[in-house]
Amino acid sequence: MVRSGARGARTNAFALIIWRRVPRLALLLCLIVNQAMAQDPVQFVRQGLSVSVPGDVSIRDAAGNAIDIDDSVTLDEGSSQRQILFFDWQPRAEYRITVDRKAEQAMRAPAAPSPYLVRTIPLEDASASAGAGMGAATGTPPDSVVRFSPDNRLLAIGTLAGHLRVVDIFTGKLLHHQRISEGQIKQLAWSPDGRQLYVGEQSPDANLFALALPSEHGNAKAFRRIWTLRLADQLESSRLPPGDRYGVYSLPAVHDLAVSDDGRLFVVGLHSWSVGGTPRVRSMLYSVSADGKTLWQFPGERAAELSITHAAIDAAGTKLVFLANPPISPEAEPRVRGNTFYQLDGLSGEVVYRYSPNPLEPHFQRLEAWDSVAVSPRGDRFGLGLADGRALLFLPQAGRPPRVETFELGTPVLVGGLPVAAACSYTRAFGDTIYFETQNSHVPFGSPQAAHQAPAPHRGANMLTALGLEGSVRWRYRGPFALSGVWCNRAEGEADPRWLMVTCRELPGAGEPGQFGFLLFDLARPGGGSDKLVYYYATEGPVIFNADISADGRWIAVTEVPAPTPDGFDLYGTHQVHIVH
Repeated sequence: MVRSGARGARTNAFALIIWRRVPRLALLLCLIVNQAMAQDPVQFVRQGLSVSVPGDVSIRDAAGNAIDIDDSVTLDEGSSQRQILFFDWQPRAEYRITVDRKAEQAMRAPAAPSPYLVRTIPLEDASASAGAGMGAATGTPPDSVVRFSPDNRLLAIGTLAGHLRVVDIFTGKLLHHQRISEGQIKQLAWSPDGRQLYVGEQSPDANLFALALPSEHGNAKAFRRIWTLRLADQLESSRLPPGDRYGVYSLPAVHDLAVSDDGRLFVVGLHSWSVGGTPRVRSMLYSVSADGKTLWQFPGERAAELSITHAAIDAAGTKLVFLANPPISPEAEPRVRGNTFYQLDGLSGEVVYRYSPNPLEPHFQRLEAWDSVAVSPRGDRFGLGLADGRALLFLPQAGRPPRVETFELGTPVLVGGLPVAAACSYTRAFGDTIYFETQNSHVPFGSPQAAHQAPAPHRGANMLTALGLEGSVRWRYRGPFALSGVWCNRAEGEADPRWLMVTCRELPGAGEPGQFGFLLFDLARPGGGSDKLVYYYATEGPVIFNADISADGRWIAVTEVPAPTPDGFDLYGTHQVHIVH
């Protein structure tokens, strides 16, 4: 039984090798391996060894020398107890394993580690999660958000139906569960010391509130609300429109949320709704202290009548950037210009820099972006991905405006006379690298042929591009997947992060559902994206792009959601969070 884990890991490594040639077969291999791994009593995992039988464990190399264990984690309690022993094993090396003083077993390490499922956290019924017409049965994915605590021990989970859960990932114990929102939980964030959990709603009130955590994780009664900030006071309120399966997204929201190293919160408030058939939009940015006091708000007392969806800050919270999308009405008071990239002083909220690149005509008449602004941790570079396929790198210069470099990752190309583009989104900055991700191929909105012809694949679609802060492409990755969210562990001090995770789904036009899950990359490995790829973790159903990886890089959380079968009469997949090492 000990040796079966090594065989399974080798099978998973083999599946990685053949992805490019036979992706469907590789997917099935990975699914088989993922299911088999959970039953192996001993297996090699990333940077360690998992043991699912009780007892003390000793490890020796082939020469009989004792292996020092760097660290260990105990999972579960009682007779079901599992352990992960962390040490840097060498691929294909032989080790001798003894568990509970029983007979020593020889075990050869695989060429690459396999994903290890720590546990799954079941969530509420998602077939109709949030009001009339919402839910997986209608084809509306039940959005969620997950965030690990700074001590890498707790996971906060917020769902479309307004449920908040806090779970101890080591024991699986549910420490806190309540339905706290009339709408959905849109954002979650932890204070740097892990003593407060910040929760942002998309609801008629658009509340941002802070929960105080107990000093001991086991004391579930100590979770209590200590302050609340109601964004609807500036954004205006609205009610859930009846019969609209996307209606919850028309409510005012804490649309984005970040916390600086000194504990200040940076909040993007957004409300996009309709009154008597007339569209309206309001946006506001806030800086809030850890005790709930508003330090500044932008653009002023009144919200801007245009769309600001996401913002990014540096680690110190001194530089904040965002893209202002155009107002719905041309007559809206232009206190903040649309089609414009802004840098604010994070301490005062004052405008430091604005940049208005020209739309990429004739195919695009406006600048748009989705979750694609980034600031390097030290604040010395900004990144912006645009829906027209351009990636912009801003290089600040002393006493002068930043220099802007443009990278055409998914800009329109003509295929049979039809313009085809790949939007650049989910831009992130980690360490000394900015990551730009392109999405599925699409025909620019407004093209006369857009409604009559499916786009041919764009050569830059569904690609992850790692761009050095100096402006050079360091590596790329494109596999048999459509890519979505990008997440990385937050390294301590000046150390660079090592583990990068990308949620993924099937490519457009797939013959059957599949290829859901996430990809894990080891940034310390040399070479390109395929060389850095550690493993692919497969799920039965789709996963939400909003995932997370713990600060120490050991734990990954993704939310699987049900989806309709092609005939629309059933659902496949389960509404649950996967916690994976």
